[in-house]
Amino acid sequence: MFAVVAGRAGVERRQVEVALRTAGVKPVDAHPSPSLAVLLEDAAHPPWPDMPTIVISSKTDIDSFTNAITSGVAAYLTTPLDAEELISAARRLARWKAPAPGTSTRTRSRRPLLLDVDLEIEGRHLRGHLVDVSAGGCRVETAGRVSRGAAIRLTPRALGTSTGIALGATVTRTRRDDTVQPPMCEVALRFNSTSALLAARIFGAPGADRRQALRPPP
Repeated sequence: MFAVVAGRAGVERRQVEVALRTAGVKPVDAHPSPSLAVLLEDAAHPPWPDMPTIVISSKTDIDSFTNAITSGVAAYLTTPLDAEELISAARRLARWKAPAPGTSTRTRSRRPLLLDVDLEIEGRHLRGHLVDVSAGGCRVETAGRVSRGAAIRLTPRALGTSTGIALGATVTRTRRDDTVQPPMCEVALRFNSTSALLAARIFGAPGADRRQALRPPP
């Protein structure tokens, strides 16, 4: 697996390249079919590459985070760089694959998005991680057990803080992986009608609505 790395040479870029190699991904300047892209701050601006993209930035304001995430970035990491966070993001994104044309019955395309979320499931409160999203639903990984058909409230987190924006959804599928510790459950969710409209703003709506989507409510 290969990752295109863009940005000025220096200590930070060397740290990125070491972390990628640890993740089993070879950093390169160019490649015809890379698994992902990693953009340092001086190269982190749209249009984004047509592949899962990690942005590494010193900007920790909500506008910079929101503009990157809602315009197509798959993961937004801040400096000083946490090597373990980059290793985890690179491994997850390098494994992510979009369905091949003609092999899926989905009417809405998904895109990879690594975002921490808070989950409320039948009175239980769990922490989870988004895998990918669409306007109609998403996939989440969590360490808790989740039953098909359960109602869930999902609240995205931004820069370590809850956004306070809760999306209602129903579990359509679960897949438990007991080979890792702690065991993880991958949960497919379908947003309810009201939350689907809000999710479109958060994860894909154009223009001004998209720029404000992940702002915590006043």
